[in-house]
Amino acid sequence: MSESILVTGNRGFIGSHLYKRLSCVGIDLKDGQDIRTYKANRKYDVIVHTAALTSVVKSMEDPKSYYDTNVWGTYNMVQQHPEAHFVYLSTAGVYGEGAEHTVNSDIRPGSVYALTKHLGELAVQHFAKSYIILRLTNVIGPGVKGEPNVYQVFREAEKLPIYGDGKQTRDFIHVDKVCDVIYRACARVFNVGSGVRKTVLEVAEEFNKPIEFHPERKGEIRHFGVADAIHIDS
Repeated sequence: MSESILVTGNRGFIGSHLYKRLSCVGIDLKDGQDIRTYKANRKYDVIVHTAALTSVVKSMEDPKSYYDTNVWGTYNMVQQHPEAHFVYLSTAGVYGEGAEHTVNSDIRPGSVYALTKHLGELAVQHFAKSYIILRLTNVIGPGVKGEPNVYQVFREAEKLPIYGDGKQTRDFIHVDKVCDVIYRACARVFNVGSGVRKTVLEVAEEFNKPIEFHPERKGEIRHFGVADAIHIDS
């Protein structure tokens, strides 16, 4: 990838995994780079904004910190880089309770964390030159940076802590798969398809009509498909 990229929160959980894969610049609060006070000293083609406070529980205890970082910090990053394409990591928690949400579902955040991430979305939508918003479900995987995920907690604990009856459902996705999506979002070029190839004959037979064969047409591809198509499962 030839574009210049800045990853915020590059020492956090997702950011650190992504930073290893991209040829990019990173900033992180652990290195003294606070997104709330950050001042740009160069331009970038792409900003991957992973920096955030992410604990649902702590957000309810200290909402001001979450507003300061997740809303105003995001706004500051967009203002500092009006030239850049923004890849903004949000949360599917903006939809609230429910198991069959789509991007068209109502926004009903049930925590301060989810609310501030949605407000960050609005800042990106209103002020960024161009953007992609990724509403992540529950990201799991190795690493000890940032807010521990269930994978990390269960791996380290002698007794596995479960809050409530343990029958709560979540959509877990591995951090490596998330990084795959972010990588493509940085490139801004996507293959869009069904992910399944059929012969023209197979399609014709679905119509249950007589078939008439003709000579092949010059310039037409014999076999075509893509292995990394973005598609929606039906």
